[in-house]
Amino acid sequence: MKKLSLIAALLMVVGCSETLESVTKTVVRDTVNQTLGTANTADTSASTADNGSYSQSNTGNQAAGTVKNEKIRVSQQTRTSRPYGKIIVAKTEENANGHTRVVFRGCSHPRIGANLACDLSLREVTEKNFLAQDYIPFWNTGDWKSIAAGRYYALASYDGSGDYYASADLSIKVGVTNYLDVALE
Repeated sequence: MKKLSLIAALLMVVGCSETLESVTKTVVRDTVNQTLGTANTADTSASTADNGSYSQSNTGNQAAGTVKNEKIRVSQQTRTSRPYGKIIVAKTEENANGHTRVVFRGCSHPRIGANLACDLSLREVTEKNFLAQDYIPFWNTGDWKSIAAGRYYALASYDGSGDYYASADLSIKVGVTNYLDVALE
């Protein structure tokens, strides 16, 4: 509580452009998330799209295409502060045995090109919107895994000539092969 009061007082003195109410909500949400070890999802909304992915919007004021002081690792158990890039289920198709599979088709960046060697991980999302502790890694394009159908949080990164990322909520369909495409930011 002292931390919250101190931050509120500093913001009033400095004259920050954000309202005290939104800053208070952010501080309280971040404190609760750190305490519980959960994700920062208050500013992100998700809705199911026809292709099995979730479209995301963010009400934050950070400029698109920038990564400011955020360390992102595909192994992290938290959501990113905002959606980065795009990860989608590009297509689904039936397979011979009817298993639910995920295939990592490829990774691209609009200014670098396609076929980048990036890493991808999936974490199952629980009914209460928490991220599972264990993650499913995809270290190479073309990797595939048989997994349970459901909601997953995906993170992708490329560390070649800079730090480029993508993050998204996905809906993996049951009994078919789900092909994932990544567009980095």
